[in-house]
Amino acid sequence: MADPENALKDLPPESPPPEIVLAAVRVFRYRALAVVALGVALVIGAVFVYQRINVEGQFSVKVATARVQGGTYFGKGIGEIHTIDGISVVVWEVVGDGIGAYPQVLYVHLVGWDPKGRQVEVEMANPKFGGEPARVTGLEGGGNWGGSTTLLDLWIGLETSGSGPLTFEAQVVRYRNDGSREVVATTPFEVSV
Repeated sequence: MADPENALKDLPPESPPPEIVLAAVRVFRYRALAVVALGVALVIGAVFVYQRINVEGQFSVKVATARVQGGTYFGKGIGEIHTIDGISVVVWEVVGDGIGAYPQVLYVHLVGWDPKGRQVEVEMANPKFGGEPARVTGLEGGGNWGGSTTLLDLWIGLETSGSGPLTFEAQVVRYRNDGSREVVATTPFEVSV
């Protein structure tokens, strides 16, 4: 394809002025570059959004993988309901990743409900294995305050730091509008796995 300036020299006299043709060619090129730049920006944005969604979904995938590879544990403290200030909390299940002599990561599922419908959430505090502090590897959950009963759900991943029972405090907390946190009630749990 010939350069537009050379092609314009051979135009018949009734053709538009060369300046207009060159301006149109330049506008076309700039629009084409803008479309390509917009396409690249959309691809980068889509990759960022995908990674963001994928990172948030990875915790559930880890729990599911651990359930298949390591299994669900049964023992003292699992399924026992503790009621504090009218709010019930239970260790619904414990899933281990099954790697090593004893599970290296345990996923603890806390479930709770408040028949009064208060806007509260459940959290885990001071997790320990045999008295040794456990490192939290991730968590997922929250509260559902849509109806007359509040439903609480929390999955928390704990890296085991030793053998022995898992002890922790389940805390029912309320977050105020200013972002401050108020502990409404607390109860101790001991789970043998």
